[in-house]
Amino acid sequence: MFTEKILEELRDISDEQKIRRNREYIVGFATFFSKNFEEILKRVEKTLNNESEKIICIGKGEIIDSGTKQFEIKKAVFMEYYDYPSTTAVFIRLYKIRNKKEWISLYIDENPITPWWSEEERENE
Repeated sequence: MFTEKILEELRDISDEQKIRRNREYIVGFATFFSKNFEEILKRVEKTLNNESEKIICIGKGEIIDSGTKQFEIKKAVFMEYYDYPSTTAVFIRLYKIRNKKEWISLYIDENPITPWWSEEERENE
């Protein structure tokens, strides 16, 4: 639902996209050239319902795999999105990554069966 909408909105500027499913749970992935960070963020936010809850964190960091630094994160946005009408939680991570080259990666985790809502709330959809 949200993963497909976000990736479709970015199709014309992405280098690669993938979607995987495990029952109702959906994950999405896309890569981009390093110059489109703000444009990507603007398009992602455009696809989300403003009547639901959105939490955004901005920062920098590094990717450490098995105790070894692999990549530097030059810029990062982590977004939690809770869609009340569909009782779905979506976690979006947008990273500008540098190693020997620089690129942007987008990761989306969409959980339409999150336990954040009660059974009563789900039944009233």
